[in-house]
Amino acid sequence: MKSARPQSQPRIRTRRPVPWWTSLFLAPAVSLFSPGAAARETGTDTTPPGTEASKASTTDSAETDAPGTEMLSPQQWFEGGAENYNNWIEFAFGGLLTRGNRAEAQARHQLRDGVFGGIRDLHYQAEVAKGLQLSLDGRALFDERDYRLTLDLTKEAAWFLRFHASQSRLWSPAAGGGYGPDNHWYTFPGEDVWGLDRTELGVEAGLTRENLPQVTFRYRHRTREGTRDSTTWGMAHPSTTNPNRALGTSPAFYDLDEVVDTFELDVKHRIKQTDVGLGLRYETADLDNARKVLEYPGEPVERKLTDRQGTQYDLFSVHAWTETWLRKNLFLSTGYLHANLDSDFDGSRIYGTDFDVGYVPGYPLGYTSLTGGAQQREHVFNANLMYQPHAHWTLIPSLRVQKLDADANTSGQGTLGSAGSLFSARSERDLIDVRERLEIRYTGLTNWSFQAVADWTQSDGSLDELGGLSLVGGTGVAPVQRKTDDSRFFQKYSLGARWYATRWATLQAGAYFKRNRYEYDHTTDSTANNSFNRYPAYLEYQRFDTWDAHAVFTLRPWTRLNLITRYEFQQSTVDTRPDTASGLGQTESADITSHIVQQSVGFTPWSRLTLQGSWSYVWSEIETPASQVTRALLASQNNYWMAQLNALFVVDDRTDLNTGWFYYRSDNFEDTWADGLPLGAGVEEQGVTATCTRRLSPHLRLTLRYGYVHHRDETFGQSRNYEAHWVASTLQYRF
Repeated sequence: MKSARPQSQPRIRTRRPVPWWTSLFLAPAVSLFSPGAAARETGTDTTPPGTEASKASTTDSAETDAPGTEMLSPQQWFEGGAENYNNWIEFAFGGLLTRGNRAEAQARHQLRDGVFGGIRDLHYQAEVAKGLQLSLDGRALFDERDYRLTLDLTKEAAWFLRFHASQSRLWSPAAGGGYGPDNHWYTFPGEDVWGLDRTELGVEAGLTRENLPQVTFRYRHRTREGTRDSTTWGMAHPSTTNPNRALGTSPAFYDLDEVVDTFELDVKHRIKQTDVGLGLRYETADLDNARKVLEYPGEPVERKLTDRQGTQYDLFSVHAWTETWLRKNLFLSTGYLHANLDSDFDGSRIYGTDFDVGYVPGYPLGYTSLTGGAQQREHVFNANLMYQPHAHWTLIPSLRVQKLDADANTSGQGTLGSAGSLFSARSERDLIDVRERLEIRYTGLTNWSFQAVADWTQSDGSLDELGGLSLVGGTGVAPVQRKTDDSRFFQKYSLGARWYATRWATLQAGAYFKRNRYEYDHTTDSTANNSFNRYPAYLEYQRFDTWDAHAVFTLRPWTRLNLITRYEFQQSTVDTRPDTASGLGQTESADITSHIVQQSVGFTPWSRLTLQGSWSYVWSEIETPASQVTRALLASQNNYWMAQLNALFVVDDRTDLNTGWFYYRSDNFEDTWADGLPLGAGVEEQGVTATCTRRLSPHLRLTLRYGYVHHRDETFGQSRNYEAHWVASTLQYRF
């Protein structure tokens, strides 16, 4: 079909008159983007001002085009013209500009502070031969370490071959904690932000011929290399008023070097009325990681701890499954998995004047020459049956059985100053889980649907432990000998209903009760549980109960207005009973209460304008017996609220303007430095965003983006406050 590009944009009519006051806001935007305005600015518009012709919209000329020409619809302009362009390349240029804590801004938004540029998105597809499709997708943002490439070659109903490669970086702040009263906050010397690089290379191939087994092979090579933050901080003396008060506030980080290779083979085939599948997976890894802690920075006793953790493992698993319709109303699916994990590990915990140094006597408790291994074997079977005895009834019973066996052994040398002591340990673990589940659905009432689910899990196991870190010069944890039989019983019951009251109102409600119970019988225990050191066999019983109820109300009183209201209440209690030798009885060790309220609104007052807004509030509190005795452990608060507004305005057929605002507030910080460590977060964040997209031609699309964020963090004494401006422009070429 022959088409001609119109000399101006087609008219968009609205069903009702536009209020007079909108011209005050829309006139500048319309004049900026209208072709007539551009012509007048360049002097090419020869129509005298004030004439009837000058008053007419430039879009009117589209209705008087020469015979045989066709106008472009708004949808065609949006997609790039009368012809669909399936390929594109999008260039991007921008940057993140911050004032304040640069590292916190980078970690929060996962963007490097500074300028970036490159290819934001690339897509190309073509038929290189009859029935042979080639596609390419890519991304390359320089200085962001954000790269991605995917090549796909597909022969329809025959085979496919896919290759992909990617790299990305995870940013985290090089900071620790501090002491609020003295406004003393720690960062790692010479560093403000840490980066962890993640890469992946992979290839996938498959056979997809009809009436033959479907075969898929995948290989992935993944790495993680670099540093990231850790909240296991080191000791320091941050208080100037009390210089002897040591707190765990000094920065720590993980130094990661990981390589993982995964091979997968999946086969699927249909035999009469049954789909069957078989899968094989082999994974091997070499993880050479270390947690590095800077202790007492800037003090005469400054030292550095390297806690090295090396692991090499091989994981092999095989799984099989079936799916079949036994009758028109009876469906059965089954599955089986066997996995075997074999791992070796090594490590050390060494203090020194620098990281990654050899053991030097004279430092605190640590260990060297740690070696060991572990093996785990697992079998899992599940079966699911869906039965429809009636058109309105559906019954889905299921069964899952899991058996696990594991054993581990380790040895090394404990160190303390100039003293040392050899240690060894071994453990064995076995566990069997049986889970039953029944789901019932009913749709027999007009405009109603009901659902009920019951879930049970019974578990029995045992754990044998012998040895552990040895005492060095009378310091440390003594080796233990323990045998524990444990049992678990989980149960959950839930009900739900949905009512389509009218075409414009829907109500959904549900509730559930969940109870998890753990019991421990320490048949052998070398630790005196009524002593100061109650490690390791202290608990005999724990129970977690949860009550939850929620409701969602959807209202559409008008085709242009949509409202969704949601409320959820949840209460959980934890009951704990220690060993009777401790002299303590069973008590409610925690009470957690949460309320969640959400409201969202979508409104389209005009065909060119769409408004969306949402607001939510979460009130959550954890009470423990300790919070009623001392201010050092107050009831934990997790209350916050957030709101956002978005507006999409279609300026004309070629231009869209999208603006937004968001706000977040968590006000839970309690200044209890005089009594203990303050807990609870105090954060306030708000920002605005704006995006303008202009379709310059059917081939070219220009986008301008801007964002501003103001972040205030009371938890860290305002030391992590920042303001950030994010600007970017993209140019997309479609072909």
